[in-house]
Formats: sequence, structure tokens, C-alpha cells
Amino acid sequence: MLPPGRRTATFAGSLTELTRTDPETVARELAHLATHRLAQRGPGREQRRALLQALVDRPDAGLGPVTEALDAYHRVAIAPDWPRIDALLNDDIAHRLETLADGGADRMMNDLHPSVTFADQTLRIVKYYEGHADCGGRGLMLVPCAFAWPDVLVRTAQPEPASVSYSPRGLGRLWEGTPASTGGSALAGVLGSTRAALMAQLDLPMSTSQAATQMALSAPTLSVHLQALRAAGLLTSRRAGRQVLYSRTDLGDRLLTAAASGP
Repeated sequence: MLPPGRRTATFAGSLTELTRTDPETVARELAHLATHRLAQRGPGREQRRALLQALVDRPDAGLGPVTEALDAYHRVAIAPDWPRIDALLNDDIAHRLETLADGGADRMMNDLHPSVTFADQTLRIVKYYEGHADCGGRGLMLVPCAFAWPDVLVRTAQPEPASVSYSPRGLGRLWEGTPASTGGSALAGVLGSTRAALMAQLDLPMSTSQAATQMALSAPTLSVHLQALRAAGLLTSRRAGRQVLYSRTDLGDRLLTAAASGP
């Protein structure tokens, strides 16, 4: 599959783009995957190879069933958690842009991953194979990916821009549970249950629409609560592209921690 062609690409749009892929290209890549020594480790190797070969033998190289399977998997496994995933990715992008502005490309690149170093205009990545790609004229696309860890995924096939997919900073926060309930806490008694729950939710920077989705409230209603908490010094905000991301301040963190600890 190709890396996203733009930052705001939707999953539905990417699926549509996938269906337009040349079946010969898909068949070639599936055949390579069927014999890949790392992808085919462990039990069930022959069954996986047979499945991949069956897709290769189809006229559409399996694009139909693969697209349907991806769509079904996304609805069940990704979509329910997408607001938090998207918030984490946007937070990482904002951090990279700030790092680039403060310290240049050297500082931004060397902070991507322990396996990645950047010096003399050359990006070096420790992988299980050796290869070299000249990005001159094509550029390099950096893609934060919540499912890349512990690896760094590299794509250099021409004519598309080369891409490096890496884990966003703070990935461990993604699956951390927020306090189970703040509805009956002392904090809820002061702030109200909605604002207390919103405080607990913003362990990751989120836009108004992302937080509204998580809280099952309308964006205008959430905006009123966000502005009130921000005015009280419990939240901070920063612009990332066209979005404004909200997150807890140190005061907000301490208040939430104290409320969770009890008297």
C-alpha cells in the first residue's frame, strides 16, 4: 500500500485509492510477502502462503476481499479508538514542527526513534537488511503510526516520495485508562460531572471535535466547557494546522491526581 498522499486523507478515501491499484502490482507484492522470511515466521506458515497465493491467482489479485476485510477490521478495531489515536498523532506532528523550528532538521530527525540517526543530510535506520535510496527530488514523508512500534517502517519505491513510519511520542499513553468515574467525586462536585469527565479525558491533546466524539456531546456544547476550563487555568490550547488542541495543564494534572487519590 502507498503512504498517505496528504495529511488529511480519510480512511474511506484511502480504501478507494487502494481499489484503483494495478492488480499486477498487488500480485507481485503479495507473492513477495508469501516468501518473506520474517513475515512467515512461526506456525501456520503453509496456510498463510496458500491464502496469499489464492489471492494472487484472482483476476483482481485479491483487492476485493482485502478491501472488504480492511473495512470490517477498521470498523471494529480502529474506529472506536480513532479520536484518541488521531489526537496522539496530531500531538506528535505539532511537536515535530516545533522541534524543526527550534533546532532544525538534525534535531527533529534524531528524535524520531532509537534506530534512526541523521547526519550530513543522510538518514540512517537500523534494519534487518541493507539498502540505499536517494530522496533527491522526491522528498521524504514522515508518518507517525500508532502500530509501528518497536520497528520503523521504510518505503522507498519510486516514483512516490520515500516514507518513514515511526511511533509517535507518548505512545504508551494511548492505551492507558482514564479514571473509571469522576461523576461522584469531589472534583465533579466542584466542576460538574461533565467538566470533571472532560478533564480526565484530556490526557491526550484533543481538538473540540475529537473530545466531543469521546464525550458523546455536540461540539458547541464541548466548546463551552473547554473554554471555561481553559479560563480557570486547568487546560491549555495550541494551534496545530487548522485545529486547536486542548490538554491539561500541570495544575489540571495535580487537581485530577489529588481527586483520584481521595482524602
